[in-house]
Amino acid sequence: MSHELKTPITSLKAFIQMLYKAAKNGSDHYTLGALAQADKQVKKMTNMINGFLNISRLESGNLHLTINKFNISNLIQEVIENLKLTAPAHTICFNNTQILTVNVDEEKVGHVVSNIICKAIKYSGDNTFINVKA
Repeated sequence: MSHELKTPITSLKAFIQMLYKAAKNGSDHYTLGALAQADKQVKKMTNMINGFLNISRLESGNLHLTINKFNISNLIQEVIENLKLTAPAHTICFNNTQILTVNVDEEKVGHVVSNIICKAIKYSGDNTFINVKA
């Protein structure tokens, strides 16, 4: 089932990347922006599919974790930068300059951080200031 879900997404991502490269040679800024957004949405869909597959693996006892040390502050900032594009009516702030080293599965924690901030966006009104702290 994994292959059947991932194959069309992989093809779509490849087409978007080829169109982006072609549009980059022109001066159509709208198309470049639209393709960049399409690429981000494909990444989200890929993450969702991986999440569904991980739930299935977790239930069967076959969930694979890739444990690494990394600075979670960088991960949080990256998640926020991606979410700012889809939530322009919110101000999301994270002012942490500390190095916060953790030893976990970065991708899984990234999903958790994204989910928490998405819930803050979803359940707050427009023009809301969302302050993320770690």
